Amino acid sequence: MIALVEDRIGRMNQFIDFDIKSIENLQIITETDLSDLKTDLDQGVTDKLDIFDCLIFHRSALTNTQRETIKVYCKNKIKPLVFFSGGISSSFYNDSTFPYLHINSRDLYSNNLKMFSNHSDQHHIINLLVLQYGSKWKTNQLLIIKEDLNIRYQLKKIKRIMDLNIPKNQIKDFDLDWLDKDDFTEISDDQIKQFRVTLDKLIYDSI
Repeated sequence: MIALVEDRIGRMNQFIDFDIKSIENLQIITETDLSDLKTDLDQGVTDKLDIFDCLIFHRSALTNTQRETIKVYCKNKIKPLVFFSGGISSSFYNDSTFPYLHINSRDLYSNNLKMFSNHSDQHHIINLLVLQYGSKWKTNQLLIIKEDLNIRYQLKKIKRIMDLNIPKNQIKDFDLDWLDKDDFTEISDDQIKQFRVTLDKLIYDSI
């Protein structure tokens, strides 16, 4: 189940062009339920959120302290978290400690939200990249990896596995045994070349 916490229902209805209430694995938390949730957060109580697999919050619906409480909770539970706002100009994703996405309100309330909920329901996994990029999420993420890899390679900053900067949800796609080792394991030039060849193939296959 996905929780969508929104204090501006009018804005949601303005952006969205499908029946959001028909999404069975999405629960909208607003008005009285939102007020009760904020009261709980002020007291450090988060157990009511345990039933959800993913939390999506309108950023300004919470105070700074409440947001920090949510972030600590999601970090401890390794639970996917999304903050959306009209003031966010470009989306940002990070999964170094737990899956975490910042996204613009208009981008959130697009068909990507429906696609994200369907993907979560069908595959029984939360993939925030589907919410961020839609059907081309894999291609976009691989291209970002390649761009970052090229910069790091030119600067000679690739010494260990962690320097490849691969999102955890995509490591298995590369099917390279040495990638499963400790992040601090040193890698050779041949392994870097092998990684680049595999990356190019994955990009080609995803298009």
